[in-house]
Amino acid sequence: MKRIVLVLVLAAGLVASVVAQDVNIILPTVDSYYATTGRYLLSSPVTNRGMGRWAHLNLAVSNTNVYNYDDSVAVIAPGTADSTSAGRKADYLMSFTSNAFGGSEATLFSGPTVYHYSQAYVWKGLRGVILAIQLKNLGSSAITGKLSFEFYPRIDQSYTGHSVRWRSQDSIALYYRAGLSHYVAFKALNRAPVGLRTVNGTEFFATVTYAEGQPDSLRFKAANYTSFDASRDAASAERSMIFLNQGSVTINGGAQTGWLYYAVAYDTSEAKVVTSLKEVETKYRSTVVSVERATNTIPECFQLSQNYPNPFNPSTQIKFMLMARSNATLTVYDALGRNIRTLVNQQLDAGEYTSTFDATGLSSGVYYYVLRAGSLVESRRMVLIR
Repeated sequence: MKRIVLVLVLAAGLVASVVAQDVNIILPTVDSYYATTGRYLLSSPVTNRGMGRWAHLNLAVSNTNVYNYDDSVAVIAPGTADSTSAGRKADYLMSFTSNAFGGSEATLFSGPTVYHYSQAYVWKGLRGVILAIQLKNLGSSAITGKLSFEFYPRIDQSYTGHSVRWRSQDSIALYYRAGLSHYVAFKALNRAPVGLRTVNGTEFFATVTYAEGQPDSLRFKAANYTSFDASRDAASAERSMIFLNQGSVTINGGAQTGWLYYAVAYDTSEAKVVTSLKEVETKYRSTVVSVERATNTIPECFQLSQNYPNPFNPSTQIKFMLMARSNATLTVYDALGRNIRTLVNQQLDAGEYTSTFDATGLSSGVYYYVLRAGSLVESRRMVLIR
């Protein structure tokens, strides 16, 4: 069994330390760190109240083969301040690179080895971060699996009694404990979720031994869930685990995925944590990324795909393909032909790309997006529904 992790670092200011290979950002409201065990942990340094036991990305290949944190290894690169004079994206940039995943159960799994890279973008004054993660297949054969973003809540150092909410209107998941003002919210930013599964964590851990295949079978089952559990109110003696599923991915031998982006935020109420998360998401739209290359394959044609989801609220993804290096522009217009936003305006190599359009602040209605690359032009229609 080989494992892949998603590193999350939640922050609102800037003091960093590295202790025993754990990477920490310690702030007035939140202390979060990437542990050598491959897990992101979130807590408050003043009260020592835990917010999350861990969060990571699973790649579920089969009932007996799920890459996750269990066999991960130490951090190599802890990260530095983002002091780039040109094109600076954040106040602080944490960069992580794993060793090849393997560990105690590596001999039981014959699949390829995988590297995991991640970056945490941190801004002063925000109660959250943007996480970018990329997976690379070091083997010669392809890996196909289901991506599943797993959270294990632990507010006030307790694993029990958490409530989970899925906000379908803005694709935000959050958890909290009744009577306590600690809320954690998270969202997938550039790959639409296909399901949200909440699991009884007491059953997940108390009745399952850690023999090969048994924890994997439960994670594999959760990763294949394609409905959305709207809510879960845990009993006082029950743990909750959350799986945000993002569908299938194939990583060819020697290849790597495009960057996957996530937002995570912490605050003291549902309304506040949603606001905090959206503030971080706005930073993502405005500074971190405008367009992402999905694959290194050279397309055979120029193509602009229909946005997804459509209708949408408040954001949607637009995919397009370029068969040659071009000065590409992707522009959004309203029904009157007014330029609403230019999403892309840069030189791009041949490839398949994804851009995200965030319509926060815009009214419901019909919009058009137009892709231009050299003499080639294509447009499509999309609908924003509030």
